[in-house]
Amino acid sequence: MLLYSKSWTEAPLAAEAPSSDLQLWTDLKQYEQIDAEVGKSVRYVLERHLRYLSDKTVGLAVFSERVTYEDKELLMSNLTKPPVERKVRSDPSLLKDGVCLGDFATS
Repeated sequence: MLLYSKSWTEAPLAAEAPSSDLQLWTDLKQYEQIDAEVGKSVRYVLERHLRYLSDKTVGLAVFSERVTYEDKELLMSNLTKPPVERKVRSDPSLLKDGVCLGDFATS
């Protein structure tokens, strides 16, 4: 609950939602070191509900004050990248260590 409450309260803030979802996924991955079974199960459920990491909505993070300029530059440069396949939700195969918001952006 401690990890999820921040994301829950920030969900209505469209500009913060993409980075909040990605941070929650990262935090849950770290939580696997404490309780592997629970951490993996919760991440699996979260990966089916990452609407704000879809190629259509991740661009909202450009308006966030918490996203670094480097991440915004990568996000903007990837907005010219043609999508392989349109997805309403994020592509869970992109979720790996070191992933950033720009990795989800396409035109």
